[in-house]
Amino acid sequence: MFLPSNNTKLKENHMTNNTEKEDKMDAWTMACSLLVGLRKAAKVADAERVVAVAAGGGNPFFAGISQANQTLEMLNTAKHDLSIEMHRIARSSALTLPERD
Repeated sequence: MFLPSNNTKLKENHMTNNTEKEDKMDAWTMACSLLVGLRKAAKVADAERVVAVAAGGGNPFFAGISQANQTLEMLNTAKHDLSIEMHRIARSSALTLPERD
């Protein structure tokens, strides 16, 4: 179970208030940024999984493979769920989605 430290709120505020540009973003733009970030993170996680599998010689129980698989699965699930909802909202509200790489 994850228990946030007392500094979690301070860290979150510091991370989200880095530039004035971020402060002026609307919620849709921020959600689009999240989707792009999830896509990028999933690509990195997939590359890390490939490296872990190669390092383990194909052994599915080699150290790091389970974590890499779980991370990739979590990112892909979040990306999929967010993408579906954003497409639904974009269609009904004439909003644009970020381009795919």
